Amino acid sequence: MLNLADTYSHAFKLHQAGRLVEAETFYRAIIADEPRHAGTHHLIGLVQHQLGRNDAALLSIKEAIALDDSEPNYHNNLGSVYRAFDRRTEAAACYRHAIALKKDFAEAHANLGMVLQDEGQFSNAQREFETALALKPDYALALFNLGNVLAMRGEAEKAVDYYLKAIQSDPGFVDAYNNLGAALSELGQLDQAAECYRCVLAIQPNNVAAHNNLGNVLAQRDELAAASQSFAQAIRLQPHYVEAHINLGNVFLEDGKPAEADAAYRRALALDPTNENAHRFRGLACLVQGGLFEGWREWRWNVAAAQRFTQPEWRGEDLNGATILIHAEQGFGDTIHFARYLPMVAERGGRVVVEAPVELHRLIASMPGVDEVYAFGDRLPEFAWHCPLLSLPIAFNTELASIPATTSYFEADAETVSDWRRRLDHSGLKVGLVWAGRPEHKRDRHRSLSLSALAPLAPIDNVSFFALQKGAAVSQADHAPAGMRIEVLAPFFADFADTAAAIMALDLVITVDTSVAHLAGALGKPVWVLLPYAPDWRWLEQRGDSPWYPTARLFRQSAARRWEPVMVAVADALDELANGAKPQSVRQTTSA
Repeated sequence: MLNLADTYSHAFKLHQAGRLVEAETFYRAIIADEPRHAGTHHLIGLVQHQLGRNDAALLSIKEAIALDDSEPNYHNNLGSVYRAFDRRTEAAACYRHAIALKKDFAEAHANLGMVLQDEGQFSNAQREFETALALKPDYALALFNLGNVLAMRGEAEKAVDYYLKAIQSDPGFVDAYNNLGAALSELGQLDQAAECYRCVLAIQPNNVAAHNNLGNVLAQRDELAAASQSFAQAIRLQPHYVEAHINLGNVFLEDGKPAEADAAYRRALALDPTNENAHRFRGLACLVQGGLFEGWREWRWNVAAAQRFTQPEWRGEDLNGATILIHAEQGFGDTIHFARYLPMVAERGGRVVVEAPVELHRLIASMPGVDEVYAFGDRLPEFAWHCPLLSLPIAFNTELASIPATTSYFEADAETVSDWRRRLDHSGLKVGLVWAGRPEHKRDRHRSLSLSALAPLAPIDNVSFFALQKGAAVSQADHAPAGMRIEVLAPFFADFADTAAAIMALDLVITVDTSVAHLAGALGKPVWVLLPYAPDWRWLEQRGDSPWYPTARLFRQSAARRWEPVMVAVADALDELANGAKPQSVRQTTSA
């Protein structure tokens, strides 16, 4: 007969040492001798749970509870097995039973909090974690999970405090470092976020998530070569890591290497054919290379805007008098860009109603074939078909050779244009300037400038400058570069129809990649667009012109973050246009 105490002690030491299979052998020996020993059934269940054999774990812990229903640990651990099955209702019931048996059971409160967190009940989850911490203030897991709840509720700064406390309680808590890095990254504290991920890698050099997360931070810091190395290392450690393949593709796309990006997205799709991000980003890689047919279908794969309505999505069918709703879904620039298709929709024989930002209503309402325009949130009329605005190129099978690129498709109010021409009665070339986009735009740091960067334009003779700029950046006109006289027009603009009328009174618009670039192009006004090294897909690669806007001329960076050569080229071109002067430097549309 076994010496029960010695065998149990030996088995437990093996269990604590992580020698799970050996521990289970000794536990089973005890059960063979003492089949009603509840504690051993429970420990067998724990071993099975740790080994991932949760079906067996469920039976073993239930057997322990059948033998002794009064032990709170048994119910708590049964809840953890149910949670492994994502059976949240049963898990929560087990944790509550454990708490009923032992009200100061901090671990059960924390575990119940995790179930409530899984259910999206963040307030209730927070209360359970706070209860656990009141009972056990240095409980690292509860600190960590309270940080998670706060992060999910958008309280990143508070989350940071709890992650730091979790790490202080458990200096090797790599998940806390990882999530602290994510919270710091959200707060824009990228250097500190990178240091968090490096701390993880100092503890666990092969932590795949940390390599991926570090890559994301490095990419945000525009350290693209280092970011690609981090993503590549994550992929070497876990070749099936779909997110790392996508992130590597994004770095290639940001670095002006769309073919390499396409290959990375293809690898991601080979692993996960339904991954929306992989399809969407691959679409952008195709589009920027001019592969419009494939690009549209990838970029618009399973697009959320197409799922707003129960009516069928239109793909170019004859409308036969039916009403179709065309709904804008993205920013002003995209809406202006793709509004060109609206008269073409009307030609299919239907009644066209449009849902779009109110700032564009007057312009869109004046287009041929547009019957009514509605704002977001308005009660919409009955309609038989719908189509997201940016899916219209698919409906018309648009390729590079078939882009509907009429010289103009918006028309400014003639009387208002005349008023602007009288107001802007200056000698010389009249040039509108836009140097910055909305700061909220995810790529704004790449596309926007300060007005001071346009200093090379200031000394050019026979030019009058007018700021079409809106937003906070317009205040920079108060401190324009030396020698630049610039008149601010934005206070006179209530909507894009007003902006359009002012543009038509100018000779030229020079702008970064914003909605004004599209508006000027849609009006058929000469427009010079200043583009970053890896520009938005619609400007394609290397070209100095645009198949979308015949009056556009593109001035591109040839290296990331180098605007000075671009502005020298623009200044040379402007001087030649205004004065017929020969440029002082080698003038080129794509700048070195």
